[in-house]
Amino acid sequence: MYGYSGALLALGSALGAWINRHRLKAGGQAESMLRMASVLMLGSALGVAALQDSAWFLAPMLLVVVAFGVAIPNVLGHALVAYKDRLGSAGALFGLMYYLMIGAGMMVTASTQALGGTLIVCGVIATMLCLFRLMQEGRSRQRNV
Repeated sequence: MYGYSGALLALGSALGAWINRHRLKAGGQAESMLRMASVLMLGSALGVAALQDSAWFLAPMLLVVVAFGVAIPNVLGHALVAYKDRLGSAGALFGLMYYLMIGAGMMVTASTQALGGTLIVCGVIATMLCLFRLMQEGRSRQRNV
């Protein structure tokens, strides 16, 4: 079963990358895709928590990986714009931070034995950050009118 779960999660990663590429080609904006990914993450995390005692938890976990596949390239791409003259170094540092955060999340999950709860917290944080950014955009538009 462990091997199948790895293949399923790899499929989720590929699906997230595919969605990301096609949405961007169709004119989708990175920030709207991040909002979509954060909501998908939160909803899927609730599914993982609800099904964590069953092998069916892999179905919403696939969607968590899809959300990561959509969000990560958009976050990194947006962040790297400010470092055009140092893309290699900046990319390496951002990659390091990404893997350190993943490792920290895995440590929290291992110590609490609550994958669903950890994913819910991450989904809430991501959704709140997206909502905060959306509110900032709204205030900025009101000032410019």
